[in-house]
Amino acid sequence: MSVETSHNQPATRQSARENRVLRFLINALRDVRSCRNTSDKLWIGVGTAGRVLTFAVNAVAQCLLARELLRPYPFLLRDITVENRDGVFRCRRRTNDHVIVRPTDEAPLREVFDQLREGIFVDVGAHVGKYTIMMGRRLGRKGRVIAIEPEPSNFAALTTNVRLNRLTNVSCFAVACTDSEGPVPLYLARHASMHSLERGSGEAITVNGRALDGVLESLGIDSVALMKIDVEGAEGWVLRGAERTLRRSRDVTVLLEAWSVGPLRYLKSLGFTVSSAAGAAPGQPHLGYYIARRTSRQTVGSDVST
Repeated sequence: MSVETSHNQPATRQSARENRVLRFLINALRDVRSCRNTSDKLWIGVGTAGRVLTFAVNAVAQCLLARELLRPYPFLLRDITVENRDGVFRCRRRTNDHVIVRPTDEAPLREVFDQLREGIFVDVGAHVGKYTIMMGRRLGRKGRVIAIEPEPSNFAALTTNVRLNRLTNVSCFAVACTDSEGPVPLYLARHASMHSLERGSGEAITVNGRALDGVLESLGIDSVALMKIDVEGAEGWVLRGAERTLRRSRDVTVLLEAWSVGPLRYLKSLGFTVSSAAGAAPGQPHLGYYIARRTSRQTVGSDVST
C-alpha cells in the first residue's frame, strides 16, 4: 500500500500544479474583463505577464540553485479601476488590491455575509473596502456600514472606493480599534493588507487608537448584526474594546481571522457559539477563520463549546 501511495505522489503533485496554473489563468482573464477601460486592461495584462516571468525564473532557479532569484513582482505598475459584482474599486499600483477585491477571493466566507439583509455591519480592518462596499450596496436603506481602517494609504483607498460606489450608508473611521483610547503604534507589513498592532519587523507609525464601543456609541449605535475582524493578531484588543456592544447585541455574528485561541475563548465567555469557517492555507502561522454567533435565546456569559 505504501509503495502505491509513493507512486501516486508525483502524479498528485503534477495535478495540483496544473490546477494552480489553470486557476491563475482563469483569474487573470477575469481580472482583464473586470477593468473599466482599455488602458487598465493593458496594464493589468503587463502585471500578469510580469508575474508569470517571475514565477518561471524562480522555478528554474529553484531546480538549478535551490533558491529563488527574483523578488515577487509588484503586481500593478499603475493605478487601475476594476468593476465586479461587488462594486467598483480603485486598485493601487504596486499592491495586490485587484486580487483582494475579486469576488472569488475568500469565497467560502461569503455565505456569512449573504445571510445579512438588514442591520448594522462593522468592518474592522476594512483595508480598501472589499466587504464594506459589498455590504453597503447590499444593505442600502435597510442597514448601515461602519468601516475601520487605521493605515493612511489604505484609508484613502477605502474612502475613494466608497465615493466611487456613491454609498451614503457607510461611515469610515481612520482609527485602530483597541481596548483603550490614545495613540498606538501600527507596524507596517510588506503587503498593505497585513499591517498590525502586534509588534512586527517593519516600520511603525503612530495612529489614533479607540475602543469600538466608543466609536459606535458616538454614532448612537448600541448593537450590531455582523462584525468582521481582520486585524492580523490584534483580535483580542478589538473584542475587549467592543464588549459593551457585543453584550447588548442579541442576534449577532462575528467573523474573525484568529491568530490565537484567546479571542475565541473570550467570545465563548460572552455566550457565543464558535465554529471554524474556511481555514487558512496550510503553513500559515495562524488558526484560520472562525464564525461566532449568539442569538437572543442564548445567555450572555454562558459556557458553550466550539
